[in-house]
Amino acid sequence: MTEANEKVEDEVAYEKKWYIIHTYSGYEKKVAADLEKRIESLDLTDRVFRILVPEEEVLEEKRGKMVKVPRKLFPSYVMIEMLSVREENELGLGYRVDSDAWYVIRNTNGVTGFVGVGSDPIPLSDEEATDLLSKIGIDIDGEEKAPRLDINFKVGEVVTVKGTRAVKGGLSVEFEGLRGFIPASMLDTRFVRNTERFVGQEFEAKIKEVDPKENRFILSRREVVEEKAAAARAEVFSKLAVGDIVTGKVARITSFGAFIDLGGGIGVAYKPEQTPVDYKVLSAGVKAAYDRLITGTGHSPIQLAYECGRMVTGPYGYLVATAIHKKDIYKHYIGLDACMSNLMRPALYGSYHHITVMGKENEPANMTYDVTGSLCENNDKFAIDRQLPKIDMGDRIVIHDAGAHGHAMGFNYNGKLRSAELLLHEDGSVTQIRRAETLDDYFATLDFSNL
Repeated sequence: MTEANEKVEDEVAYEKKWYIIHTYSGYEKKVAADLEKRIESLDLTDRVFRILVPEEEVLEEKRGKMVKVPRKLFPSYVMIEMLSVREENELGLGYRVDSDAWYVIRNTNGVTGFVGVGSDPIPLSDEEATDLLSKIGIDIDGEEKAPRLDINFKVGEVVTVKGTRAVKGGLSVEFEGLRGFIPASMLDTRFVRNTERFVGQEFEAKIKEVDPKENRFILSRREVVEEKAAAARAEVFSKLAVGDIVTGKVARITSFGAFIDLGGGIGVAYKPEQTPVDYKVLSAGVKAAYDRLITGTGHSPIQLAYECGRMVTGPYGYLVATAIHKKDIYKHYIGLDACMSNLMRPALYGSYHHITVMGKENEPANMTYDVTGSLCENNDKFAIDRQLPKIDMGDRIVIHDAGAHGHAMGFNYNGKLRSAELLLHEDGSVTQIRRAETLDDYFATLDFSNL
């Protein structure tokens, strides 16, 4: 026992010991603050030394940003360091708290009692106290321990992590004895609402942010998944050349022939950084393969058909909406006068569609928004955690590459009427090619004449 923790007065041995008191849920900090005031006002500071609410700092996503928030390690419990009398009893060595201090603590609003046997408080052992205090960065002598991590990891490094706990806004993980956080938007290529399924799993994730001083790691599993998928595609295409004979699956047989599925389709460059398909190169390759494999073999002529509606129409349609609602809580939300009835793909598949704010194309994208529709449905969203310029009410929001998934997939969910369609000509003029639906259109097929 250290000299600071033990003293002897008139043959009575006193020791500083840690005790636990139980409080009403949510009253921990109030109880601690009230006790500190009462102990000081009643001149009991020589008998009650430290009052702590055991907390740790964790990362949570609030309004699109990762922030540190305190989390109670032991809800409804408060630690108190008190002067105790060391004495022998029938059970061996025991400790008795000062009666005045016991009375003040026990009769503080919000305190339900000491942790102990009956009404007798039982102190923590030195080992127990040391372990609890270390969790909140304090040693048993009262010195704060500066957060220290021997970190050899760098931003961009891929590590193997294990999901430990689903938390608000994402997933808490562990790797190499360290703790990290993966936001829900960075768990997969599609937004993950139920992060519980990753608890207990081991997987690779890329380090996005490192702050050794704050013991903070932010990681992304999504980038690892995307990079592996891109590498797999690149490997496949690296082994293909014009004229190669490949194995396909007969997808459908009709009266006029067989459809051969060679896999995939002709995609659309939904993200600005993606490169669109070069159709001239693609068609030249198809013609070269046809000439080599079909022409002069007795099979010619063969009709070739592509199902390429998305490629043809997708990039040439835009959904233009207006920002009419804004909500700032733990995230920033922008509500539009459009909804998934106008563009189903993001809600149905969690797919990416690029978004621009008219007139603010060159402004910094320094705000993180969920862009939502006007339906009372959780999945009625055009974008989740999207970096955009600051949006004001009345701003025009343009959602790109909607040509293949707009009116063709539209429907009257909850009585929503479908919008008009406008055609932009090369000379800049505009023609309305489809008028907006009206209530008369909606009820036109109803017939009550025979009722």
